[in-house]
Amino acid sequence: MFPFAGIFIIMQTVFEDEEKIFDAIHNGAHGYFLKKTPPNKLIEGIRDVLEGGAPMTPSVARKVLEMF
Repeated sequence: MFPFAGIFIIMQTVFEDEEKIFDAIHNGAHGYFLKKTPPNKLIEGIRDVLEGGAPMTPSVARKVLEMF
């Protein structure tokens, strides 16, 4: 869990391999988007995080589900 209350981390990266995704989430990321994500989806993701969600690019979400 990220140690600072009220601070949210959303990863935006070109990396979509399982190790990097898992490391980011394990280390406190609240969301994970690929750089090819359209700007309107990023804005939705920010709103989702502020409302308690954990937004991810769909291909990343599938990988997360497969990891578990």
